[in-house]
Amino acid sequence: AWLASGEDLALVSDAGTPLVSDPGQRIVEAAVVAGFTIVPIPGASAVLAALAGSGFSGDRFSFLGFPPRKGGERGELMDRVSTSPDTVVLFESPERTLALLEALEKSCGPHRPVAVARELTKLHEEFVRGTLAHVREHFQLQAPRGEIVVVVSGASEPVDTGPVDEGAARALAKALLDEGLTPSRAAKEVARRLKLPRNLSYEAVQSVSADASSDDEGTG
Repeated sequence: AWLASGEDLALVSDAGTPLVSDPGQRIVEAAVVAGFTIVPIPGASAVLAALAGSGFSGDRFSFLGFPPRKGGERGELMDRVSTSPDTVVLFESPERTLALLEALEKSCGPHRPVAVARELTKLHEEFVRGTLAHVREHFQLQAPRGEIVVVVSGASEPVDTGPVDEGAARALAKALLDEGLTPSRAAKEVARRLKLPRNLSYEAVQSVSADASSDDEGTG
């Protein structure tokens, strides 16, 4: 009603920039649909501040907000982070930061570079940088406090180390499928563990799946 009467209104948030992990999007969307002019005013952004201070590439990055706490959605996010060539930025509460680092280490491996920023732009601002294993050990000894931003370096492209051991790829794919992993997650895990291009890991999984289907038909 105020906008319709010609008044100017400001949308502010006590959680940083509105719309960045903030429900203000619904208000802006409604104003856009109603035909009102939206004027964004840049301000402090924990996402960009953490990215700039991480030392990682900012050419391409993904901001994924707060990660799901459990279940399939959390597993899918870990898969995405482990294989993404882009830098990934996440928010997390201090109480769950250690669990997140442990999950990232399990998914990405202990040597993936990471930077954890806390209390950005405040008096006790701090960056803890290193490998996932190193940073996880740091926070096991010193519990994180304050507002946390986790920045994960992008995955390196697999290095061509010579002929692909198709037998090893198929064996690992079968073992992962037998454990109950979906074909997509199994393919990503084969690529990560054996340093294979993704197309070859998917071929291994598809081959094993096709063999299993043939066996089922033969015994039916």
